[in-house]
Amino acid sequence: MITALIPARGGSKGIRNKNIVPVCGKPLLAWTIEQALDSPAEQVIVLTDSREIGEVAHEFGADWLPRGDATATDTAQTEACLLEWLECQAKEPNLIIFLQATSPIRQPDDLRNAVAQFETNGCDSMFSARVLDGYTWSVCREVRPNYHNRQRRQIQDVVRLEENGSFYIFKPKVLRHYRSRLGGTVDYFEQHPLDSYQVDTYEDLALMQQLIPLRLQCELSAT
Repeated sequence: MITALIPARGGSKGIRNKNIVPVCGKPLLAWTIEQALDSPAEQVIVLTDSREIGEVAHEFGADWLPRGDATATDTAQTEACLLEWLECQAKEPNLIIFLQATSPIRQPDDLRNAVAQFETNGCDSMFSARVLDGYTWSVCREVRPNYHNRQRRQIQDVVRLEENGSFYIFKPKVLRHYRSRLGGTVDYFEQHPLDSYQVDTYEDLALMQQLIPLRLQCELSAT
């Protein structure tokens, strides 16, 4: 069995009620729920401390469960919430897909392809990422360019990734052993750079209003 988990706190400092703020005609959370329902997951569960968020989850076809106060603070790690759920399961799933509601853009086949890649490659955990195309710099205290080893961008043989936070797939044993979403043999699933934005600010919301129709090619309902 595969379970999709979507943690969604009620409190948000940057955007009030961020997880259910309207984006392109539906609550932000709804985009992720609908994508999870179209994935290989057999159950989709929203973990929240907010009844209002829970009602939105039900409205769009997901189950919801309350999360403890200790796992819903600004400083609590998401892993604490995931472990809280896992430790209450009489029978744990084979795989967990952890999705962040603040990343509303995923292509229709992203999650299906990611699970297939996960199973084919025999990994223990996976993260979604975008490939950084171009010259990258590592900065500590000062910038030190090395022009002697500077290759043309098209022939660089090192893949540089940015973890985009859209979703993670892992076996429950990884979460139990490492207390982390990533551990063991780790793989990545590449997403398009324009599908890698997250909603943290009102400027991000404005950007999503433009990106969602472009990237998902969907017919939007009136807000």
